[in-house]
Amino acid sequence: MCPSDSSPNGAQSTHEALEHATALHQQGRLTEAERVYAQMLEREPGQFVPLHRMAIVALQQGRLDEALRRVEAALRVDPGAEAALMATLPGMRERTITISSFG
Repeated sequence: MCPSDSSPNGAQSTHEALEHATALHQQGRLTEAERVYAQMLEREPGQFVPLHRMAIVALQQGRLDEALRRVEAALRVDPGAEAALMATLPGMRERTITISSFG
């Protein structure tokens, strides 16, 4: 890490935090990735990428209602990002159909 990548108080920069969360997410460490995404939002509320990624994590963990809420929150931040969110929605639809077929 280079010094310019950290804030003066030593916290990870947004870029570093996103890289870290992405690596965790790609490794399947969903709870840890979600924690880093949430920390990013605590520091800088209203960021599209962490909201979108948290929707994906919720979907991957089968928390469909939460995934949908996060997709909606991400769209409120960036209504023009609908195309990026469409990648999340098919998985939500498939899981909803699968779950409802057992009901």
